[in-house]
Amino acid sequence: MNRASVRIAIAMTLIMAAGCLKKKEPIGYSNIPPETYIFVEGVTDTVRAKQKICWYGNDPDGKVVGFNWALDDSNQKYFTEINCSTFVFESGAEPIIHKFFVWAIDDSGAVDTTPAVLVLPVVNSPPVVYLDTYKVPPDTSFPIATFYWQGEDEDGNETITGYRYKLDYWADWQLLPAETTHITLRDISPGVRTFMIQAFDEAGALSDTSRWSWTVIPAEGEILVVNDTGGDSTSALFEQFLNSEGISYSVWDISRGLPSSSTDINAIINELGFRILLWSSGDTCHVEDVGGVLETYIESGKDILVSSKGLLQVELSSFLKNYFHIDTVGYPEKFLLQNAILEGQVSGYPDSLKITAPIIARVDGFEPDSLGEAIYRGPQLLFEGSAVASRYPKGGPAQVIIFTFPLHSADGLGNVGDLIRHILFDEFNVTN
Repeated sequence: MNRASVRIAIAMTLIMAAGCLKKKEPIGYSNIPPETYIFVEGVTDTVRAKQKICWYGNDPDGKVVGFNWALDDSNQKYFTEINCSTFVFESGAEPIIHKFFVWAIDDSGAVDTTPAVLVLPVVNSPPVVYLDTYKVPPDTSFPIATFYWQGEDEDGNETITGYRYKLDYWADWQLLPAETTHITLRDISPGVRTFMIQAFDEAGALSDTSRWSWTVIPAEGEILVVNDTGGDSTSALFEQFLNSEGISYSVWDISRGLPSSSTDINAIINELGFRILLWSSGDTCHVEDVGGVLETYIESGKDILVSSKGLLQVELSSFLKNYFHIDTVGYPEKFLLQNAILEGQVSGYPDSLKITAPIIARVDGFEPDSLGEAIYRGPQLLFEGSAVASRYPKGGPAQVIIFTFPLHSADGLGNVGDLIRHILFDEFNVTN
């Protein structure tokens, strides 16, 4: 056998031998669990009960798809896919130790065997309470007042469990549930008063005291003089007359706005014993703003006189139509009304009034409906004889009277006092 044949034979032998060897098994693969990290790990200093905690995971051979977390009890786990959340921990006057655990989970279902742990010594923070200073009573009020407030707590507003309040002369605090945001106080003793309120939380911590001081005056007499915006001169005229006759009365100053609470408004008008309202205003009048309250007042049979050059509009509200019995308004323009004679239409009233002070504003001419009647009509030249004052009911005695001009400007003949006397004594049946 030549050399070439020998080489071929050897090669074939090696190939056949190789084919008889056992095939090698592939190398085994084991998934590596992820690692979990909290941004601040270990023990922190004392913290407030409301804390934002963030965490993340790292998986060297895949990706993290979620987390298990637990608070205090590592066996009570909750699943989440997020990396941050805010927690409110139980707290107290002394630190309460909490442990927060997080386990990362990878896309193969492997869970970190060594969770990240955050140890939190939690102390309670007291709540705070703020009185709404835009809704507090004015500097002076009748014996009813409503207060509004808002409570907050760094540990979470849900940790506020209630409020307590009192007036300065009360011996004891009164408790309110946490959902309460206002309180109406009645029968407040006259004098300089202070309202105080505190919030308290589930740990028993009290807020600082929020206070408001104001003056309370009693409701006196059956007549309420209402000094509306720009109506001080006519209200002063009413007061001067009542003082001269020795008639007891009260003054309600709303020249800087109505009380914020409709409860207070209704109580003042309908619950404090007033049966006559003498209401004066300028270009702005709040009568319609309290129309619902006045409906109750008028329906109960009580009397009202309004002196206002700002009440009527071209479009009349149903309140003015139904309770002041005004059918139409004819003169919405502004003009100068001075030295004009207003002609009386009803027996018992002065035959005429004279406007002396210049009225540079809208003075409405109108017509009453069939149930009312004109008391005075304006100059033919300006008003074409339209009514500028009326009463309801027709024929009297009146229950509702309106003047669409300020009475204090109509005393050119010196007889406005006689007019007020007739209204109070003959129409509204006042006795002195």
